[in-house]
Amino acid sequence: MSDDSGKLHDIGYIKGEQSLKYFKNGGMCEYIPGREGTIKYTLPVTDKSTVYTIYAEDENGNAVIETVRVTVKEIKLDKTKAAIKKGKVISLTASFTDDSIDQEIKFKTSNKKVCKITSDGKIKGIKKGKAVITAYSSGSKYSTCKITVK
Repeated sequence: MSDDSGKLHDIGYIKGEQSLKYFKNGGMCEYIPGREGTIKYTLPVTDKSTVYTIYAEDENGNAVIETVRVTVKEIKLDKTKAAIKKGKVISLTASFTDDSIDQEIKFKTSNKKVCKITSDGKIKGIKKGKAVITAYSSGSKYSTCKITVK
């Protein structure tokens, strides 16, 4: 969002579609502190597809609103299956299929007795068996990797 002068201020957003009248009548929104001019800002996404209304004023007090839809894409993993030896560690890398998403990806294991996983994707084999590692984030689909510990 920008204007011809590049001097936007009082930039804020609210989840859902709102009219200019909503903001002019003092409607509540989340303001983005310390921002002026043309900005790039990552909105929090809580659903697979979220609509936001962005509000700003230019240096002359003219209000601008824009409605955007933010859609979370899938999570991709660098492997879908792996075998490791007991006591060894391998890495699992997860990312969004849309590089513009700035959200934390978390991991969990289906069997903590077989393998453990850290928040940065390091998998350690604990004992022989099978487990499934799930990479997930709020508002997104999840991806899995099948682990066999030998």
